[in-house]
Amino acid sequence: MKRNLVNFTRGSQLLGHFSFMFAAGLKGPLIVAALVISWTSWWTISAGLTDHEVYLVWMRIYAAIYGFMEFDPAKRITLETAFGATIQFPIAQLESYPPVVHAWQKLTGLLTSALWRSGFLLVPAFAVFYWFAERFGGRSKERKHERGAMLVTLPELVDELTAHNRRERTRELDSALGWKWRLSLPREIARVFPYRPSHIATVSYPWRLEQSHAMLIGTTGMGKTVAISDMIAEARAKGQRCVVFDLTGAFIEHFHAAHCDIILNPLDARCPQWSLFDECRSEGEFWAAADALVPHDGGGEAQFWVIAARALFVEFCLKLVAEGRA
Repeated sequence: MKRNLVNFTRGSQLLGHFSFMFAAGLKGPLIVAALVISWTSWWTISAGLTDHEVYLVWMRIYAAIYGFMEFDPAKRITLETAFGATIQFPIAQLESYPPVVHAWQKLTGLLTSALWRSGFLLVPAFAVFYWFAERFGGRSKERKHERGAMLVTLPELVDELTAHNRRERTRELDSALGWKWRLSLPREIARVFPYRPSHIATVSYPWRLEQSHAMLIGTTGMGKTVAISDMIAEARAKGQRCVVFDLTGAFIEHFHAAHCDIILNPLDARCPQWSLFDECRSEGEFWAAADALVPHDGGGEAQFWVIAARALFVEFCLKLVAEGRA
């Protein structure tokens, strides 16, 4: 119960604070709207009503207040006409007097026109104010990061990469095609500029950085193989080429196509045949191959076993070449 009361107190305070802050932000536009509507209404009414019509409107307002207070409806009033004469009748009949009805209808029409004019001014102004306030508020929450990597959420990463790729694409198109590419259709641009960033774990790569390093870290079952498989499938769909180091054979099992894929594995029957003797003919070339096949073991200067192994390999290859068995 105590925890619920604490949450209620905190929530009610936050709601009150948010309401006050929202009202403070809305106060300025409301004051501007009130001033614009008041000035437009005054200007429209002043230009559209004659002095006598203004007099009749005020008399109707007076009669409405008089009736609201429930005073004597039979009280007789004196009303001036447009020609300077006066007439008397009960105040309850003032609202149905034709000149008063006409003046009131004219007033409502002018007020409606004033509201429309104010709307044409205020709606675009409020839209600009909302855009500026929203943009200013969003930038005030942005973190100022100078350099180096930082940990972000997935939506932040996607937004950052989308903005970066859009800028890089625009810059590349401007440098290659000039400003006229903006007049082309998307399919026309795709035909002459087919590059699109690849994706890793549904996130787009930075522009032209697919060949940079990326590390996938996660325990068993986190989806590392799935992410790489999606990249291979995307590359194959685009007609691109990949070099895949498949230690377990999982990617060969899912993606191997005999008509276009090449497997480099001496223990796999599908591997193309390769012979050392197609690459080496002279003793120097065999020594270069021996250096690669029998690497340095990290010991001291006297590498007897390493040198002996290399020499044995070279002599064996030269013997096969001499006998025509290479």
